[in-house]
Amino acid sequence: MRCRYPDKKTFSDDKIAASLASRHEYRLKLKREPDTISEEADDAKPDIKSKREARPPPLTVHNHDHKTSESSLSPLTPASRHSVDHAQHSDCPGCPSPVSRERGWFKFEAPAALFRQTRMGKFYNGPTDPPSVFMQWFPSEVERRCFHHCLMYTLSIMVTSEKNNPWVEHVARLCFLPQETPSTRALKSALLSFGATHLYSIQLKNTEQVDDADYHGIAHRHRALSACGLRDVIKGGGPEVESDTFLAAALTLLMCDVFAASTHWREIWRYVVMSVRHRGGPKEMLFGSGYAPTPLRRLLIGHVAFWDFVVSLNTMTAPALLTGDLAWWGELRAIGPIAASSDLEWHWLENFTAMHPALLAISTNIVRCAAERAEYERVSGPVQLHEMQIPTNTATGPRELELSQRAANAKAELHRWRYENSTQLSSARVQIGSLALWHASRIILLTQVYSYNKMNPDVQASARAVIELCLEAGDKPEFMQIPLMVACSVLEDPDARDSARAIFITMEYVAVFEVQSLQFVSEECWKRMGEGMDDEGCRWPNVMTEAGRATLIC
Repeated sequence: MRCRYPDKKTFSDDKIAASLASRHEYRLKLKREPDTISEEADDAKPDIKSKREARPPPLTVHNHDHKTSESSLSPLTPASRHSVDHAQHSDCPGCPSPVSRERGWFKFEAPAALFRQTRMGKFYNGPTDPPSVFMQWFPSEVERRCFHHCLMYTLSIMVTSEKNNPWVEHVARLCFLPQETPSTRALKSALLSFGATHLYSIQLKNTEQVDDADYHGIAHRHRALSACGLRDVIKGGGPEVESDTFLAAALTLLMCDVFAASTHWREIWRYVVMSVRHRGGPKEMLFGSGYAPTPLRRLLIGHVAFWDFVVSLNTMTAPALLTGDLAWWGELRAIGPIAASSDLEWHWLENFTAMHPALLAISTNIVRCAAERAEYERVSGPVQLHEMQIPTNTATGPRELELSQRAANAKAELHRWRYENSTQLSSARVQIGSLALWHASRIILLTQVYSYNKMNPDVQASARAVIELCLEAGDKPEFMQIPLMVACSVLEDPDARDSARAIFITMEYVAVFEVQSLQFVSEECWKRMGEGMDDEGCRWPNVMTEAGRATLIC
């Protein structure tokens, strides 16, 4: 039976106008100077009959005086070496015109109004047709559909709350910068590949929502083009490797690899690490240039930190970027123009990963302790870390003493977070995601730092708690895969395993390829546990490596 694409919905200017007015209603109260709207922008605006004050400014505004313009920094001091990304946020005082003078840039505002309302559920009720404005960038109808699908539907599965989506709001528009660069082309191809992979996953279900186009081939082709673009930037040197567009393209392609359950994600992650290190690290990117970080920069650094934790936990190795003092991580939340606007609180990481940032830092320290303990044992032999204060007259070596102290501090921070923060989170979904991460971190602390047997009652209690929390997450289980993977690696209760299998079925509607890898790893862990294999052999990094399924689970 051939699949067919549903009847196309027309691209309605009236609906766009209503959406723009709704989204930017709060801006009507802002006082603007009469000359802040350029006459050229007036000529280029869509035919929307509304008051002049109601016309929405673009989400980010590029600097016309700079060679490479991106929405990344709000200038507070003269330009520094980071000014390759120099741009100004439309809400900051003294900024230039809130409407771009580039016609192509301004035209993106119309479809962006629809993308801000991205909902995956709407796809099954009847997907909208790609707007005609995309034809100048994507002449191919199939590729245009893939890009539109990514912005309209696929990116909604990268957030736990679909009310607002920072990837649509800040990253997608980088594709339409007036001056095209290898990084912008890499970003376009990454988004195309992401959308095509998602369409292919829906196509496999034999539904009538998708036609019979070769989305699998399109996904592979544009994944290769995006990776080649990133490589070209790296090989060429120069300042572009330090641009926000390059980092956004690399992070987008990394997310695509995770969604597609690709085993080639390590190359892309190396490019992310390289770009951040070129710029002095996360803290330097945020605070070292004399610029206040704008939403795009905050989004990118937040996700760099998150993916550093994800990679570290999947491979059980020390994080590459979250090293040393992480005090800047807490400071990030209280800086910049966003902190003064409750309308923009959703930019903060916890509102689209549903994980409390302080807990992410604690969990990162626990994974680092487990990784360093494993490395120390590989070199020096078995080691026993002490949970209590170590007497000075013991024969414990200095390295063991240091690891024991750091592990004890991580344990204390973990339990302190539970008592101080677990009931004061911003939403029920953040509470579910954070508590699931808390229990997963506790399992790692007990089993891989302190060498508890997986049958320990506390270990099993946390594993069952993760299963229950995943069930509570319902039809928005994004980013619950990590705690579920940790829990399943020690889960002994047959009923709880059946509940986990039911969760896999629910999760497959969101990320079928990634969840298939997760289920494979879990089933293999249970099989090995039934065969009596030791605890280390039943852990997910060993299962992934030995089975040739070293994907990235998030």
